[in-house]
Parts: sequence; structure tokens; C-alpha cells
Amino acid sequence: MNISVPNRARIVLSSGQTLLILFGEELSAGILLEDTEYLDIIDNFASVINELKL
Repeated sequence: MNISVPNRARIVLSSGQTLLILFGEELSAGILLEDTEYLDIIDNFASVINELKL
């Protein structure tokens, strides 16, 4: 069975900051953004999260 799960979550805080959570196979990372477009982070960082092993 091939079940697809979300690989990221974006939460906009009341301060206007964005909390971006990237879910990898073995590791998840949370990044607090102020003025950066979250899609730029996903394009540049999501593949790194998937490759990291603990």
C-alpha cells in the first residue's frame, strides 16, 4: 500500500511570522520565517531534510 503523507506544514503566527515545518523520512525541521517566502525555503531545503539520517 502506497500512502502519501504531507511533507510540510505552514503555520502563520499572530506576530506575522511563519513557522515552516518540513517532514523528512527520519527527520523533521522547523524554521521560523519573518520576511522570506516559504516556497523559496522548500525549494532549497526540503531535499536536504529527506537525505539526512540520524
